[in-house]
Amino acid sequence: MFRLLLFLLFLVSWSVYGQSLDVPVHSTKDTAFVNDLNRLAQQSFSTDPEKTRRFTLEALTLSDSLQYSAGKIEALLNNSLLSALKSNSSEALDLQMKALKISAANPDSIFLARIYLALGRTYYRMNEHTIARQYYDHALRRYTLEKNIQGMADALRQIGNVLLASTNRDESLHYYQQALKYEKQLNHHEGIANVLNNISIVYRARGEWGKAQQYIEEAIALHKRTNNMAKLPTAYYNLNRIYLQQGKTDEALSLGQEELRIAKQLALRAETQEAAWILADAYTKKKNYEKALFYYRWKEALDDSIRGQESSRNFQRMQSLYENEKKEQELNLLKAEKKLSQSRSRIIYIGLTAVIVIGILVIVMQRNRIKREKELAAKNEQLHAAEQLLTNAALENRAMAEKQLQQDLEFRHKELLTYTLNLVQKNALMENLREGIQEMLATTDKDSKVKLTKLIKVIDYGLESEKDWDEFRMYFEKVHSSFFQKLKDQFPDLTQSDLKLCALLSLNLSMKEMAELMGISPESVKMARHRLRKKLNLVTEENLGDFIASFKTN
Repeated sequence: MFRLLLFLLFLVSWSVYGQSLDVPVHSTKDTAFVNDLNRLAQQSFSTDPEKTRRFTLEALTLSDSLQYSAGKIEALLNNSLLSALKSNSSEALDLQMKALKISAANPDSIFLARIYLALGRTYYRMNEHTIARQYYDHALRRYTLEKNIQGMADALRQIGNVLLASTNRDESLHYYQQALKYEKQLNHHEGIANVLNNISIVYRARGEWGKAQQYIEEAIALHKRTNNMAKLPTAYYNLNRIYLQQGKTDEALSLGQEELRIAKQLALRAETQEAAWILADAYTKKKNYEKALFYYRWKEALDDSIRGQESSRNFQRMQSLYENEKKEQELNLLKAEKKLSQSRSRIIYIGLTAVIVIGILVIVMQRNRIKREKELAAKNEQLHAAEQLLTNAALENRAMAEKQLQQDLEFRHKELLTYTLNLVQKNALMENLREGIQEMLATTDKDSKVKLTKLIKVIDYGLESEKDWDEFRMYFEKVHSSFFQKLKDQFPDLTQSDLKLCALLSLNLSMKEMAELMGISPESVKMARHRLRKKLNLVTEENLGDFIASFKTN
């Protein structure tokens, strides 16, 4: 009986321990296990990002070993959310592009819609609002076709964000209200809170403080109810801006400290920066310029991307106010010391002899000399510090400019690859459609054959249209501006088809992909390559792709 009790106690303990691990329980690590890992990663995102990271990495590794593309796409999207949380938009974009490339082999409307939505968010954070809106529209169309209400709500809210960024407040409010209707229909508390936060921002921009505060307080209550700590700092930032506009500085300081605590605890860089900004503005209104300057410096240190002009002006203004206040204090101190010295001199002059007066004058002169020397040394030290700050600022600006140039180049490369992949998909689809119609010609009546033949001609016209080539050339020249001109200068006999083949070869596309883009067969591509080698006067040992790549410039 005692052994039986021990065994039961062991089973209960193991069950509790297994649940505390918060991991999926499966006898084998199969695709279902990958799905559970991805699900747990999404559930942990708002409360424990580190747990999300661990689940995502395990899901990626297992998906690769199982060659489970759907699980890998899901894990890549989860991983991109973590990158976005750390304000690493470039890394997030890389992960989303990988997911898009995988989905190209097995297109699924819901997966593509989620990828488009994720890409839209990333481009929005990069201030590429036009591109972001295009991806949001693609996502909304696919979600609408699939009647996916949650996806429709997400896409509508993101479109509202783009419109709000362009100061189109009325239209953005319309999209937010549509999104809120769908979120309430699903009783999705997190989604409802997010939309309420957006609506509050619209009313804040309009100057309707009462409505703005009402909506943001509802959002905060929902975030707290669902323990969504990752979203609380952003909501607090919105409420603090309302407090500051209404002159409630003490409330803004108190809530700003809580906003900063949560953002630091969760390592949320952008939210930490916003909290520092709130505290700086609040202390400015309190005329505590020393603390205001401290938080502005903290905010500037967090901002390793493009610095806003307004932020820089505020920083300079706070520094000037702080230095003026410090100088006024020093001046008042000097005046007080001077009055005290004069009073003492008068008393001494009355009570003491001329010899003592001369001695006092000598002492005063000595003190003034020492003071002037100290002031001169302090000014020299300040001048040196200012020169050092200017030098450091110049170096930082140069590094930021170089980083921005590199990011622009990487973005253009990704834009070119995305467009090329989409063009390959479109041409492959049209070619498959053409082949299917040709198969139908053999089994249809005469009237239908005439209609199908016309349809084939329309498809052929679309495959042979120069519009796609013109757009491709535009994206290509954004990355390699003088590629075609260099080729034409050195080889003036090259035709437009030759130049098109050169561009495709430089992208390391497969024979099949080049054939689909050029609207010809893979054998024709081989023949075109052979003719191109002759025109370029290449010997057998020279690699055609390497030779063409030498004409690419950034």
